[in-house]
Amino acid sequence: MGQSLIHKRRGQLVESVHKGTIAVVDQKGDLVASVGNPNKVTYWRSAAKPFQVIPLIQRGGIEKYDLNLKEISVMCASHMAQNIHTETVKEILSKIGLQESDLSCGTHPPGDKEVRNRLIRENSDPTEVYNNCSGKHSGMLALKELIQEKRKDYWKEDHPIQKLMIDIISKLTDVSLENVYIAKDGCGVPVYGMPIKNMAYAYSRFNDEKLPRDINLSLHIVQKAMTKHPEMVSGIGKFNTELMQSTKGKIIAKGGAQGVFCFAIPHKKLGVAIKVEDGSNEPISTITLEVLRQLQAITDDELGDLQKYYTQNITNAKKEKVGEIKPVFKLDYL
Repeated sequence: MGQSLIHKRRGQLVESVHKGTIAVVDQKGDLVASVGNPNKVTYWRSAAKPFQVIPLIQRGGIEKYDLNLKEISVMCASHMAQNIHTETVKEILSKIGLQESDLSCGTHPPGDKEVRNRLIRENSDPTEVYNNCSGKHSGMLALKELIQEKRKDYWKEDHPIQKLMIDIISKLTDVSLENVYIAKDGCGVPVYGMPIKNMAYAYSRFNDEKLPRDINLSLHIVQKAMTKHPEMVSGIGKFNTELMQSTKGKIIAKGGAQGVFCFAIPHKKLGVAIKVEDGSNEPISTITLEVLRQLQAITDDELGDLQKYYTQNITNAKKEKVGEIKPVFKLDYL
């Protein structure tokens, strides 16, 4: 079991507790600090996306298809299906000579409430471009076209592009291929299971000069894309986006389902991975900001800009404050 990370208090009592694990790892692969069990194996979910786009960049996909940083950023995204996201995905598909019907990520209601309500008013069903993983899938299709692979079932584990992706995942996490657990993610493509500390290690490797030059350059492009266009990674008004906006490129962050959140602190050469035991994403912002505070990786002004995500109040139906969500952990430095 993980350790207590968050208490939800109502009045004088702790009403519920979120437990979990935090791992802080440096570029040598050493565990610098932790809470809970950093060796716990779980699925990386969408927090792996910034690394899944590397094979496309390595092989000249940006130059071949004239891709811009905004398009690379949405390939790393779990987006809200705001217009900026869906239009960018459509532009990628146009550049690679494919159509929305070539996507195979499934459908779900758009994450953005206004977009969802608009589709309801128009009596329209959401298509696959509205899936929060459509950016990643457009990147996979671009890689398939780039290597001139004729197999259309790009989502399958044994497809050549998936093999390229798991290979780079194995390299950057330092987990051998045979030790990476594989399952299906919510959008139908392979998802990777591994120790939480290894997820953090991958995030530490932005600006890692020990990496092969092509991988280092690819990571630099991912970093530039996500920090210059954080609105593409999640969406306007979302924590993942606002964290990168407020810290002005100092932090590279990507969340995933089931309480997973990872981020890089390149100027400190550190990577951080968080896993909330019960799978809740509600406490992620408070945990993340408390980790950054304890690591002295965020200024008071930046924390002030993000205060609504740090000190989360619990309110009732009358908009009265009745409790709060507070961090209760302390990083254990090794």
